[in-house]
Amino acid sequence: MSSYSYSTLPKGSIRLLRLAPQNDKFSTIQCHLFELPLSDSQSTYPYEALSYVWGSEEKPRSISIDNYDLPIGQNLHDALSQLRYPLLERIIWIDAICINQGDTDEKGRQVQSMAKIYAKASRVIVWLGSSAAESHQALEELRFAASEQPISPSRSEIGQQAVLTLLRRPWFQRIWVLQEVAAARHVVIICGATEIDGYAFCSGLNSLNVSYETCSDLQPLVRSVTYLIRGAIFRSRCANGSSDRFSLDIRPLRELVEMYHTRKATQRHDKVYALLGMSSDDPSTAGLLADYKIPWRIVFQNLIVFLLSPSVSAMTWDDKEMAVIQSKGQIIGEVSSVDRDTAWDDRQTVEITWRNAQVVRECVSRWTFQVTAKSIQVGDVVCLLQGASKPTIARLHGCHWMAIMIAVPTTDDLQGKDKGITWLELLQLISTYPHDFLLVWDWNMHSELQGEVAYEHLIRNRSPEDSKYEDHLDNAVLSGNIGLILQDLRKYKAAEHHLRKSMEALERALAGMDDLRTNFDGDVQRKYDPEKLAAVVDLFINVEGGWPPLKWAVEDGYDAAAKLLLSKADPNIKNQDGQTPMLWAATNGYQTVIKLLLSTGRVDLDDQDAAGQTPLSYAAKNGHDTAVELLLGTGKMDPDSKDNGGVEGIGGRTPLSWAAQGGHVGVVKLLLKSGQVDPDSKDERGGTPLLWAVKNGHAEVVSLLLHIGKVDPDVKETDEGKEEGGGTPLLWAAKNGSEAIVKLLLGTEKVDPSARTATGRTPLALAAENGNEAVVELLLNIAKVDPDSRDKYERTPLSLAAENGYETIVKLLLDTEKVNPWAKDKQGRDPLVWAVWNRHEAIINLLGTMSGIHERQVLQPEARQDNRFLDIHGEDYFDSRCQRLYSHVRQWVLRFSKFADMRAARLTSEIQDERIIDLLDDAILNGSDVDSYLRDRVHRRDVFMSITMTMIWEFIFTRYLFGLDREQRRALKAIERLQDQASPVEAVRQWRAITLTLLAKSEDVKSRRNEDTESVVQAVFKTLSTILLPPSNLSDVVLSQLRAVMQEAVRLSIDMRTQRAEYLMLPPLRPEYDTDGDVGSTVQFNASLMNERSEYSRSNNEELEAQGAVVRLALFPLVVKKGGDDGAGDEEIVVFPAQVLAARRHDSDTESDNISHIDADEMLDGPSG
Repeated sequence: MSSYSYSTLPKGSIRLLRLAPQNDKFSTIQCHLFELPLSDSQSTYPYEALSYVWGSEEKPRSISIDNYDLPIGQNLHDALSQLRYPLLERIIWIDAICINQGDTDEKGRQVQSMAKIYAKASRVIVWLGSSAAESHQALEELRFAASEQPISPSRSEIGQQAVLTLLRRPWFQRIWVLQEVAAARHVVIICGATEIDGYAFCSGLNSLNVSYETCSDLQPLVRSVTYLIRGAIFRSRCANGSSDRFSLDIRPLRELVEMYHTRKATQRHDKVYALLGMSSDDPSTAGLLADYKIPWRIVFQNLIVFLLSPSVSAMTWDDKEMAVIQSKGQIIGEVSSVDRDTAWDDRQTVEITWRNAQVVRECVSRWTFQVTAKSIQVGDVVCLLQGASKPTIARLHGCHWMAIMIAVPTTDDLQGKDKGITWLELLQLISTYPHDFLLVWDWNMHSELQGEVAYEHLIRNRSPEDSKYEDHLDNAVLSGNIGLILQDLRKYKAAEHHLRKSMEALERALAGMDDLRTNFDGDVQRKYDPEKLAAVVDLFINVEGGWPPLKWAVEDGYDAAAKLLLSKADPNIKNQDGQTPMLWAATNGYQTVIKLLLSTGRVDLDDQDAAGQTPLSYAAKNGHDTAVELLLGTGKMDPDSKDNGGVEGIGGRTPLSWAAQGGHVGVVKLLLKSGQVDPDSKDERGGTPLLWAVKNGHAEVVSLLLHIGKVDPDVKETDEGKEEGGGTPLLWAAKNGSEAIVKLLLGTEKVDPSARTATGRTPLALAAENGNEAVVELLLNIAKVDPDSRDKYERTPLSLAAENGYETIVKLLLDTEKVNPWAKDKQGRDPLVWAVWNRHEAIINLLGTMSGIHERQVLQPEARQDNRFLDIHGEDYFDSRCQRLYSHVRQWVLRFSKFADMRAARLTSEIQDERIIDLLDDAILNGSDVDSYLRDRVHRRDVFMSITMTMIWEFIFTRYLFGLDREQRRALKAIERLQDQASPVEAVRQWRAITLTLLAKSEDVKSRRNEDTESVVQAVFKTLSTILLPPSNLSDVVLSQLRAVMQEAVRLSIDMRTQRAEYLMLPPLRPEYDTDGDVGSTVQFNASLMNERSEYSRSNNEELEAQGAVVRLALFPLVVKKGGDDGAGDEEIVVFPAQVLAARRHDSDTESDNISHIDADEMLDGPSG
C-alpha cells in the first residue's frame, strides 16, 4: 500500500480524522482526513480531541487513510483500536495524524492553535494506555470513592496501590497534557476498555486521600493536572478567542514556566511552546512563537529575555535545559519562612525579610503563589536583576547562584514598619544595580544533587582559552562578587569569607608573575587579561574604599596582593561618600594601613570628604590616639582645619571640636599640646569645643579646656532660629543635668546664671523641665536666679516641672516662696492645669491644697490661627482616602472569599452567635433572605463586605479618638461639653483638633492604638470565619492582609478626627422594621447621597432615583463634612457618598440579586488557574 501524502492545509483550518466503525478490533484501522476552518465562532464543534503520550519515536504500526498507509506509534494504535465504535463513525483530532509532522511550517502554525483546537472540541479524551497492572481496578476504586460510598480498610489499601501505579503512567508527566486538559470543556479518562468521567476521577482521588510518601515527586505532577481536569465542567461551552492569538489566559508565562518546566516533552521546544496557549500575557512580542526551525538554545534565550530583560546575558546550549545568566542586580532581601498548602491548588506562602535600605528595613512580607518546580528554602536570596519587573529567588551554590525562581509573582501588600508600599513604588525606588550576578538556571530537578563540578565546568568553559592564571582571576571575581552581595544581606562573616577567598585567588594568580613592579608587558601580559586584573583590583577597592581587603591581605600574608592594591590604587581615591582610603583608615584607627599609606608618600592628608572632614578629624572624632599621633607626626596637615558640615551637619567644626564632643581626653591633650589649634574656635552656629564637651557631658574635657584659660565659658550659640538656639554652656549643662559641669562653670564666676535660650528659658527652667533636681538646688542657691522667670510662652519653672511630674522640684520651687503657683501661660494654663492634664496626682494634691481646687475654672481656649500642630486637609483628600479604604476592604473580602470558594458558608440556622446573626440580617436592606446570598459563593462576598464595613465603622469611626481608653475619652468629652457652653464653635473645634493631634502622636496612645487595632482585626476575622471558615494554612495570610486594611482605616479615622472641620462617617443604612420584625419601609435610593456600585447596572444614579430604586445592600457608609476648614459654620456637604447595591422596583429579586459587586477579576494576584 502506498504511503499517505498530506495536502497543503489552508491557513486557519485544521484536519479532523473520521474513524470508521469496525466490530473486529484486530482489523486494519480505516480512516479519512478532512479539513475544517476553525472560525472565531464561540461555539464548540462536534469533534473530540485526544490527549495521549506519543511514546517511542519508532512507528511500528500503521493505519489506512483513504487506502493509503500512514505509520503511527504503538500507543496511538492501541488508542484508536479501543476508540473505534462498532457501528458509528467517530470524529477525532489527533496531533500525530492531523498535523503533517514532516512540514515544519505547518507544525509550527498548528501548535500555536492547539489551545484553540482543544477548546473547540466537544470533549477531550485522555488515553492513559492499554490495560495493565490493575488499571481497571484503579479506575473502579476511583469511581467508587467519588460516589462517597464507604470503603473497607483492606480494600482501600489495595486500591491505593493500584491508583498509585496508574498515576505513575507517563501521561501524568508530560507537559502538553496540561494545555490539553486546561482547554477542555469536558474530560473523559480511558485506560484500556475502562473509562471514567474526569471530574469523577479527581473527586475519587481526593476522597481516597492517596498517600505519596513513597513517591513524593509524583504528588505535584498529579495535583497540577487534576486541578485543571476538575475545572473542565465549570468552563463555558463557548470558546472565546481571536484567530490571531488564542489563549486560555490561565497565568502569566513566567508562572507557568516556574510550575511546569520539569515536566517531560519529546522536544525541548515543547517545554515552552506547550505553555504559550495557557499564558495570560503575549510572549509573541519576544519572538516566542511555535517555530521548530529555531534552535533550542535561541528559544531558551528568547524566553529568558522575555521573563527578565534584554539587559541580561544568557549562555544556552542545544543539548541542555540549562542557562548561565549574567546580569547586574540589586539585593532585596531573603526568604525567612516557607509554608506549603496541602489543598488541591498546592499554594505556598513565602515570607520575605527585606534587607534593602532603599525600601524598608527589617520589614517582613508574605507572598502567596503556586508551588514551583524547585522548592524554595529559608535563606534563599531575593534579588532584582537590572531591567526586570519581577524579583528572582536564588540560592548560593559554590561560586555562583542557582536560580530557584526566575520571576516571582509579587503582590502589592508589602508592609514596612510605618507604611505599606506597592511593588511598582518599590521598583521606582531602586535606581542602582551594583552587583554582578552569575546565575545557573537548570531545569533538571536532580542535577543540583550532582555537586558543583558540572556547573563549574560550564562556567569555566565560557572562555575556553583561559589559562590557569585566568582561572584564578575568574575565581577572584566570582568570589568577590558573592562577598559584596552577602555584605548587602548583612551576612558579614560569610561575606568576609568569600572576599578572603577572592583575595587568596588573586594571590595565586600573582604568584606566577616574575615582577610585580612591571606594567604587565612581555610574557606577563600574555598570561593575563589586563582588564580582568583591573576588575579584580576595582572589586576590592569598592569594598569600603579597598582598605578592608588590604587589611585582610596584610593579616593573611598575601604580600603580593597587598602591594598590588597599594601600587595600582590611587591612595586619594574617593568612594561614593567622598572618603579616601586614609579617611577610612583614620576613621577606624587602622594603624598598619595608615603606616602603609604614609609610606607611599602620595597621600594628601588635608584631603576632605563631602562633609569637609580630614583624616585627622575622623581620627579625633573616634578617639584614635595613636592614629592622631601618627598624622600629627607628619607635619603635613592643618590640625585646625574646619569642615563644612555636609548636607545636614554644622560647618566649621575642627578636630578639637570633634574630640571634645566625643570626650576623647587623650586626643584633646595631643591637639592642645601641638600648639597649632584654637581652643575657642567657633563653628557656624557659634559652638566651641567647650560647648560640645558640655552638651555631651564630658566633665574631664570641660576641666581641661577651662584650665588653659583661653576659652569663653559663657559663649552663646548664634543659631537663634532653633528653640534650643542661643544656648550657653551653663544652659546646656542645666538641661542635661550635668551637676559636675554646672559646678565647674559656676566656679569660673564668668557665666550668667540667668542666661536665656531663644525661647526665653533659663538654666533653672531647663533643669526643672528635665527633672534635674541637683542642678535645680545649685541654681536656687544663687541670688541672681529668678525662680519665677517666664519664657516667651509665659511658662515658669514651676509650670514645666508640674507638667512633667517632678514632685521634688515642685516642692523646691514652692519652698522658695518666690513663685506664683497660679501664673497662667499664653494658653491660659497654670501649673495645676498642667498637672491635671497629665494626671500627676501627687502634684495635683500639692498644688490643690494651696487654694480651693473646686473653685478653679476649666480652660477655655481662644480661637487662634495657630496651625503648627495641625495637618489640615480638604474634602478632596478625604474623598480619595475613603475611596482607597473602600477599595482595600473590597479586595480583602475577595481574597478571603476566594480562599474558601469550594466551601459552603454556614446559614443563619447553623450560627449560634446572636451578634453575627444580627449583622447578617442588617446587611440585607430590601427584605430578601440573607441565606440566599450565603448559599452563592459569588453573592456572599457582598454580604461579607457589608459586615466588614459595619464593624469597621462601629469599632473605629465611632471613637472620640481611636487609641484612647474609656476614661480618657470621657474626660475629653466632659471638657469639650464645658467649652461648648462658653466658647465659639470654631474655638472648640480648634482645641479639639490640636488636642487630638498631639495625643495621637503620644507613645502611650500609639501603643494602645496598636492593641485596639489587633482586637478589631481578630473580631472581624472571627466573625467572617464563623460564617465561612478559610483553610487553616491560609489563616495567617488572611490575617496579615486584614491587618493592613485595618491600619489604613485607623489612619483615616485619626486624620478625620484631627481636622478643625468635623468629618463624620454616618451609621450604616438600615431599613425600618414593623412589629413582626419584617421590613416595613425600605431604603430609597438617593443619588445625592449614594453611589450604585454594581458593575452591571443598566442605569446611572439619577435614573435609579427617578425609577424609585431601593437599596439592597450598603457596602460603605456615607461620609460628610460639617463646617469649613477653619472650623467655622455648620454647613454640611457630602465628602464620599454611601456605596450601595440597588435594584429598581420592578426588577425581580432574582434578577437584581444576581448582580454581584465584587468580581473575581479584581484579584490583585490574578486568576487562580
